[in-house]
Amino acid sequence: MRRAFVLVLALILVIGTASFAWAGDTSTSTNQANVPQLQISDAQKAKLTSLWTQILEVKKEILKDNLKKGVINQDQYNAMEKRLDARLEAVKSGKFTPGMRRGMHKGMGPNKDRCPGGDARWQQPQTQS
Repeated sequence: MRRAFVLVLALILVIGTASFAWAGDTSTSTNQANVPQLQISDAQKAKLTSLWTQILEVKKEILKDNLKKGVINQDQYNAMEKRLDARLEAVKSGKFTPGMRRGMHKGMGPNKDRCPGGDARWQQPQTQS
């Protein structure tokens, strides 16, 4: 009797869970059409461009320091500098939006094996002691 009761409860649980998975997400929170778009004035856009340019220039300086200290090698430096230069050109040409590249790849935390673009993420070189 007890086994039959547990079996029926397990069956109800499986069917209930499967029905939720089959129904899918019907919320409209992910619909981009319902999200209001931010309006940026020309002055705000110029200020954002200036700030992003400053940030990227500082990142390039940090990259050069890491190359000098031996944290990264020349190939890694060239690849990272190329990406920074591409972002800098995009910012200067005005092809950016506020909060660019944030929230696009849900679930891609720092401990994942691959980056969203498909390239292997850079890892700090291992030192032998």
